[in-house]
Amino acid sequence: MLIGQTVFVPASGDPGAVYDGPWMPRQGNDFTCVLEVMRQSSSGWSLAVDVETKNAEDSDAAATNLGTLTVSAVGTSTQAFADCLELVRYKYSFSGNGTDRWIHFRMNPPIWQPN
Repeated sequence: MLIGQTVFVPASGDPGAVYDGPWMPRQGNDFTCVLEVMRQSSSGWSLAVDVETKNAEDSDAAATNLGTLTVSAVGTSTQAFADCLELVRYKYSFSGNGTDRWIHFRMNPPIWQPN
């Protein structure tokens, strides 16, 4: 079984590829996200994960950005976020430099803090 996602990162563009994750119901006001980048075809890429939040009745365009987790190498990164509304999602922005490449990563489920 292959765990995670493999994504093509184009050689140019800033960002070169953008993907919106699904909206998740919040389970507390604050949480920590854990991003694992497991493999890469070559270096020279970056991944910015924006954490967005909104209430259920709001449009996607009205979402508020809580912050950004940025990585550019294989490894595990964590970051805490606060003040979540009813729904939360991750927005992935990939950038490359020079040649096309791929990365394999997974975003673990949020670790919610009790209120």
